[in-house]
Amino acid sequence: MIHRPKILIVDDATANIKMLADVLSGDYKIVFATNGPKALEICTGERPPDLVLLDIMMSPMNGYEVCRRLQADPRTRSILVIFLTAKTKEHDETRGFELGAVDYITKPFSAPRVKSRVHTHLELKRHRDGLEKLVEARTAELRNINAALQKEILDRIEAQDALRISEERYRTLIESATDAIFVVQDGRIKFPNTTTIDRFEVTADELESTPFIDFVHPEDRDIALRRHAPAPSEDEPPSYELRLATGGGQTLWAEINAVPISWEGRLATLTFLRDITKRKRLEARLQKAKKMEALGRLAAGVSHDFNNILSPIVGYTELTKEELDPGSFAWDNLEEVL
Repeated sequence: MIHRPKILIVDDATANIKMLADVLSGDYKIVFATNGPKALEICTGERPPDLVLLDIMMSPMNGYEVCRRLQADPRTRSILVIFLTAKTKEHDETRGFELGAVDYITKPFSAPRVKSRVHTHLELKRHRDGLEKLVEARTAELRNINAALQKEILDRIEAQDALRISEERYRTLIESATDAIFVVQDGRIKFPNTTTIDRFEVTADELESTPFIDFVHPEDRDIALRRHAPAPSEDEPPSYELRLATGGGQTLWAEINAVPISWEGRLATLTFLRDITKRKRLEARLQKAKKMEALGRLAAGVSHDFNNILSPIVGYTELTKEELDPGSFAWDNLEEVL
């Protein structure tokens, strides 16, 4: 069964709830609440929502307080919050982002905008959750660093420039990652961490001055161009594999997760690159072993078929020899057959 993300709509106006439910119910499981306490009850229940569309102006508990409590509770901290509001002043948005919201949708609602925002944030959340699962086997310290890194990256991209944390703290977290992390924009690599430079085996200046596609194996360039296009197809899965040609002349197999983002006001892709060269070598050895096993079974079958054909020939030749005089011309010919 395909998992449908669960969305909680919180608004004290039932007309707004109905409109949003009509827009989203085809793709998501919808639940709703008309006040803050009921929303908190649902979020701490057996199956909490993946995302909350939260109205700000409610009583007795407004949306800001609901968001603050969700962020303060470890059980609900990972739930995405998008504020629904008629407020358009910058300080209102700033307050919401400081409380932990990931986006704002202003009233009156636009159905395409609502669907696009919800889809984008759920895809980013799904991508983040997948990355966090991959590092669960590492040490507690590294897990905490990587989890904080993913949150910082996604929060940083979606928030306005005024809300970004200090460059020093961000670089400390990103440099701690064991995967290569960088942004691809206009075909160039930007904002690479140290692991990226190590993987590509070039200097930082060479990395940023060389088109990203030049590092990709010629046979894999089509998929790289598609996945890092300004507007990639939504049907493409978030991760794919390709070969890279490093500056040191090595061929590197990499698993890449590319997420469309807005970087400095323009389209780009946030890219996570993991070296899977050792895994690919093991897979190749396993495939070779399977082929050799199949070839052995084929050879045994062919040998068995030949024995079935030759057995009657040998038998009848032996019987015919018994009816002839040893040393005769015919007897000598049959001896050659055997």
